[in-house]
Amino acid sequence: MAQSARAAAEKLKLELELKLLAEEKARPWDERHPFARLQRDERTLGLIFSYERWYSASRNPAFVFLARQTKTLLTESLSPAAYAARLKWIDDYFDDVSRRMNKLAGAPPSQRDAAIAEALGFGPAKPGGSSEFSEAKRAMSDIRVGIAVELHLPANNGKQQATFEDVGSRLGKSGSSVARAYKRYCRLKGQ
Repeated sequence: MAQSARAAAEKLKLELELKLLAEEKARPWDERHPFARLQRDERTLGLIFSYERWYSASRNPAFVFLARQTKTLLTESLSPAAYAARLKWIDDYFDDVSRRMNKLAGAPPSQRDAAIAEALGFGPAKPGGSSEFSEAKRAMSDIRVGIAVELHLPANNGKQQATFEDVGSRLGKSGSSVARAYKRYCRLKGQ
């Protein structure tokens, strides 16, 4: 389970790094601009905020791990207090997990794997093979699609359908599947 979350977080981190690299190549002046690092951090914080919203709605701990990994991309252009306030929920989760894991160490359970999963906040397996990780994978895809749509809307003069088709062709998805993912993304953002 933790291996899958780590692999998903690594994949997301790589995708973000590749996206940032592509942006740097497309606009080399961007890195010299005084606000470039601040804009990158704002995007990263936005992604972390999306994970926080998904975690709050689902209590799926996979999103905390994704947020924690994404946190490593911050360049810390904002004040430390700004980061601390926005990222406190991640530290709160790991503080709670540490307390639960310490209880397990004090009274080792007979069903170790189930007790560890419970201490981490994972629920029992769901029917049909669905898990917190498959939910997190879908949410990560929705976030990636949502961000891509938002980035491409201006180029398509704000026309959503044209943007869905454009983004879909870039991501190897249909326009209708991009539209559904974008709708879920907007619902999460509260739009």
